[in-house]
Amino acid sequence: MADFRFWPNLQAKWRQQEKEEEEHRKLQESMLTVRVRLNYPFPSIVKNQKGENLDVLKYKRQIVDDFVEYVTEISRYQTIATVFNQALDFFTERAKSYGLTISRNTSRMIFYERNNTLRRIFASKADMEKKLRCVFDPQMVEPHPLYVIKFLLDSRIASVPFPIEPSGGILLQIQRVDIAKRTTVPELCVYIPPGEPVIRTKLIVGQQFRDDQREVLAARLVLESKTKENEFVNIDGGNMNGKIFSDLIKEYVGNSTAIVYYDGGLRQMCSNETIEATEADRKLPFEKSTMFEILDRKYFASILNVRLPSQEEINRAASVSGAYHGPTWAETVGANAAIYEEEREEDVIREEENEMRIDLSGVEIPKEDNEEIPSGRASTVSMGSDDLTGLVSGSFCNNTPQMSPSVSENEYGGCGERGEISSFELKNQLNAEMTINYVYNSHDNHNYMRINESANYESRKGDIEGESLSSGGQSTLVPTASSIIASSSSSSGDGRIIVVSANETHRVLDIDSRLKVGELKKWISTQLNIDTSQFVIFINTSESCDRGYESHAKDDEIVPNAFQSSTISVKLRPPLKIDEKMIQVVQFDMNENVREKWKTLFEVPASQKSLIGDIMLQCLRMYKEIYGVELTPQQVRMRDIPFYSNHNGGVLSPNQTLDERDTTWNTTLYLQIISDENLFGKPGVPLLVRRFRPSTVEVSPTHEIMVNPKAENQVLSFFEGISKYSQIPVDRIAVTDLKTYSWTKWPYWKNRLELLEGSMFVKDLHKADEKDYIARVGVRVIYYKDSEEVAKILSEEERKQIKIKENGQVESANRRKERPLRIQMSSVSEA
Repeated sequence: MADFRFWPNLQAKWRQQEKEEEEHRKLQESMLTVRVRLNYPFPSIVKNQKGENLDVLKYKRQIVDDFVEYVTEISRYQTIATVFNQALDFFTERAKSYGLTISRNTSRMIFYERNNTLRRIFASKADMEKKLRCVFDPQMVEPHPLYVIKFLLDSRIASVPFPIEPSGGILLQIQRVDIAKRTTVPELCVYIPPGEPVIRTKLIVGQQFRDDQREVLAARLVLESKTKENEFVNIDGGNMNGKIFSDLIKEYVGNSTAIVYYDGGLRQMCSNETIEATEADRKLPFEKSTMFEILDRKYFASILNVRLPSQEEINRAASVSGAYHGPTWAETVGANAAIYEEEREEDVIREEENEMRIDLSGVEIPKEDNEEIPSGRASTVSMGSDDLTGLVSGSFCNNTPQMSPSVSENEYGGCGERGEISSFELKNQLNAEMTINYVYNSHDNHNYMRINESANYESRKGDIEGESLSSGGQSTLVPTASSIIASSSSSSGDGRIIVVSANETHRVLDIDSRLKVGELKKWISTQLNIDTSQFVIFINTSESCDRGYESHAKDDEIVPNAFQSSTISVKLRPPLKIDEKMIQVVQFDMNENVREKWKTLFEVPASQKSLIGDIMLQCLRMYKEIYGVELTPQQVRMRDIPFYSNHNGGVLSPNQTLDERDTTWNTTLYLQIISDENLFGKPGVPLLVRRFRPSTVEVSPTHEIMVNPKAENQVLSFFEGISKYSQIPVDRIAVTDLKTYSWTKWPYWKNRLELLEGSMFVKDLHKADEKDYIARVGVRVIYYKDSEEVAKILSEEERKQIKIKENGQVESANRRKERPLRIQMSSVSEA
């Protein structure tokens, strides 16, 4: 039987818990959000304990941030005094750090509504003891929890506080102007009753800074206009004194917030320097005065966040300073052909004795045409000539003599008479074993012509020298290690650029919104101690990230129109031409199945008409500068890796342009560093393969087989390469059918069980007439096997283990990079 002796204690405990939960619920429902602003006449200077003047305006920006407002969440059943004491302590603590004093005896709380209408003053002890909910209309339902109410903590130095009645007046924002320091003081709010004339308004304003009548009459009062063409209206003296102030507000301000500027408060708040400067400035016409300059600069002030390069970026830019310029692909071809010809010159002379000579004296060299030369970082190849003599014309640099190394002005070598060349020598020139020999044997004949035709472009290069920063013979303006030294932050001499805050890589600037882009670039170049042509400006899409796009604004555009963003970044590299984009270069790793793990090397600038060869040479220069490893064209390949196999991809020819890629021309390029020395400079097109062994149900690592693209039967050439590598007779080789690769992507994974038991392999493919097999394969990984190898019979446990391993590998290869989870939390605190 249950023991009921403990029930009374349990019931009492339950009732207490229910009571506490109900009280907590009521407390939560009663909570309000209270915002308190400080209304305080900040001085320009204060005296410390030693009687020395301390410059308060030196910390103006920090003061604005520190005294912005006090915010708390508190029950509506708490008193006004509770909020008053908390807010006063909050602001007093901050005032001490600047040597300021906020008096409790001269402070009061003013409740105001969202439209900045002052409603009620709480100053007496009785008023302070009232509940916060007393500000609500008793005829209306009280607002929802966490409803926002606002107070003004008005702390005066005036002998008499300003009134807030009768209603219908104007809440005026006053900003005192310090002429000597050329700045304004944080604003002070004052209520102007309706119907007051300008002279009376001026007296009310002057009282807030303890100015007597003589000082008030001598001071200037300027209204900021929002509806007229004039920026400011001097409402001081003359026929303005008798006008009704509210009428001027309707005429010049409309429904906007009324802002006036006052240059008084000299005796109580300013230094002797400011007094002298102000008195002298008052004698000048307002449009020519310093006060007008200060207000005009403030009127057009705009905040701009500038991200400067970090020291790591500066060092990186310095390390690749020489990588943006160098010999082009056409120049490299010519130079290597010349070296080859010099080595073989004697052999050529002996062979020429038995060869028929060809007289080229009557051949007309193609003249300059009017073909448009596209912009690019390397020399652009013309398609308008069939001339072959340029292949061995030596260097094409503007600063290198345009002279054939094998046929000089004074020496004809083995060419016989001037203008004659043997057919055998011509053949040698076209098929020389150069450092890029494998390229010639890997692509169609029309590609040879494109390299050679760049000689005609060279004759025109002087006319378009400015089009390419990386063309031969032209230096690229990139910072060197000695020139990139971040200077200390400083404002511009004319005050159009003021540094608000600064750290190593970030500047917050107060700029004149009429500032031109060219002027901003000059300031940045001074900060970094580099030329304006050595960096570009990126417009950031948000303040919190560094992503964005390069600005192509002209130097005569004004900054707000050019950037349309409050945050920009400075990148240390030459500016892109109008047809150029930055292309990311990633290192190709055939043995890493997860593409996200491939190493991002760098970015290179290029246009649609840029040659792959020019980009490859630039990559080699950058790789040497950044990673300290010197590579030759024989040791690398440029590849395309499409996302899905509906685009073939594969090895890119150095002689093709970017717009000939299967994918979008400016997508990521992949640099392959060949690890097998036996493949250095080997002619042919590399196809990626893996061997499947049915007897062990294992797959070999990915490796390359070189295929002759000019072979009558490309598949047979492919099979012969496989046979040589694996020692499998050609007739026994079976490869995976290309039909099984639909909508697959790298690493083109094949399940071992399907390879063992399925029908993926095709035999005797080399006997069929497979056209363009190399192009159809592209970057796909082809699996091959010995068709007569006896397959292993798997047990159920072995099949299970293979499935587990295969699923893990596929999941790893297809796993997408996770985005960070963002959790936003809020809490409610009691007073």
